[in-house]
Amino acid sequence: MKSNRLTAGRSHLSRRRSPAVCAAVFSAALLVATASGTASASPAAEGTASCTAVTQEVIYSNNGEYSAYVEVKNTGPVTINAWRAKGTLPEGQSVRTQWQAVLTVDGSEVTFDSTPYGYRPIQVGRSDYFVYTVRGYQDTRVPELTCEAQG
Repeated sequence: MKSNRLTAGRSHLSRRRSPAVCAAVFSAALLVATASGTASASPAAEGTASCTAVTQEVIYSNNGEYSAYVEVKNTGPVTINAWRAKGTLPEGQSVRTQWQAVLTVDGSEVTFDSTPYGYRPIQVGRSDYFVYTVRGYQDTRVPELTCEAQG
């Protein structure tokens, strides 16, 4: 038997297999286990969906506006299918535009919801982002946002 660096000193049973061969062997074993009734499904991830909404960057302009770039991060043990970020704007401020979120305003309370179109669920440990522009700021305070997640 011809030897090379990967298999030198090993029996032919310990040679590395290609990913395709490994996948075929695994599939066959799974099929046999399923057919014999001994395979069991792994339990679904358990836990409560949770998230944080953190302003990552603020860009101020000279005309009394700023744009905030917000990261919505999945901090829970399950995938997030929808999120909601809420905050209170300081007096005299209003949201002019937003991207990648649906805006609801009730007085100074603002709510940003994940978009129902083109939205991809957020896997555990991953993030989604949105941007909003506020007009009428007098100082550099940016609202702190709370986050609610739906699994």
